Amino acid sequence: MKKSSLVKLAVATGAAGTAGAVVAAGRRWAANDDPDADTRLVVPDGDDVRVPTPDGGEIAGTDAGAAGDGRTFVLVHGWTNDRRIWAPVAGLLVERGHRVVLYDQRGHGASRAGRDGLTIEALGNDMAAVLEHLDIRDAIVAGHSMGGMAAQAFAIEHPDVLSERVAAVALVSTACSELAMPGPANRLAPLVLGSSLVSRFVSNSRLGPFLVRGTMGRKATLSNLKAMQDTFAATEPSARADFYRAMAAMDLSEGLADVDVPVLVISGVRDGLVAHKNSKRLADIINGARFEAIRDAGHMLPLELPGQVAGLRERLAQESTEHDRSLSAAAR
Repeated sequence: MKKSSLVKLAVATGAAGTAGAVVAAGRRWAANDDPDADTRLVVPDGDDVRVPTPDGGEIAGTDAGAAGDGRTFVLVHGWTNDRRIWAPVAGLLVERGHRVVLYDQRGHGASRAGRDGLTIEALGNDMAAVLEHLDIRDAIVAGHSMGGMAAQAFAIEHPDVLSERVAAVALVSTACSELAMPGPANRLAPLVLGSSLVSRFVSNSRLGPFLVRGTMGRKATLSNLKAMQDTFAATEPSARADFYRAMAAMDLSEGLADVDVPVLVISGVRDGLVAHKNSKRLADIINGARFEAIRDAGHMLPLELPGQVAGLRERLAQESTEHDRSLSAAAR
């Protein structure tokens, strides 16, 4: 993981430059906004769901749309985000006749952790609980950033649930290991991320967009930067710190060889949080995984390019159907 502005406030603040530069950048980002910027984080209408976890926690989510002739997509957000990050993609999928399930990961949004605390393994267990509680089958599971890590942990620890309920997995802007910052920054990061003062800096209307600018690719918009500010500040400081430690210590590479559903790994070439080469390494580790590199895009692909991401999901759904047909033909 690169040295993010979120954990190097002094550097980022200095880089913000003069007040004139701040205003100019803000105007440029605002000019890039799309017409639906005000509704960007509005999750599609659906049923409110509450899923009990095996360790006594609870996962809050939304079950929107109806599969009908479409498919079921489960969209899982990343570190210091919540289900709203997937709203632009979810809206497109629902409009196209699909069922979409979005949920807040433990320690984020309206969900709460149980006895197992804030670990990557617990996130994988939560995913299994959601799929079983809602009796989801033939799903396309898409995990962004830490959501992709949850999907990996789920696939490794719950192969029976994966086989029974998941048709394919999309891993977006994520990796399986090597996420710790180098040197002293790795020790400093949890202290900074666990400070409530950071929330105040990131929430600041002028300084905040600069602090989260590194999450986007070449073309940032003010509404996307504001989304990052809002969800980061809304995440409890202790959860930010604990999950950073969990990601820094994580190594899921050994168990990924046995994942036996189609896997698509997607990465923005300008990803400033999870290095593009790290995502490529993930695709190389998973047998048969397909890798999709998106030029000029950064870490927040569900916000930056929702149309392209939704299209890749639908293509993956079609590929999973063709994969199943091939297996059936081979078994005859």
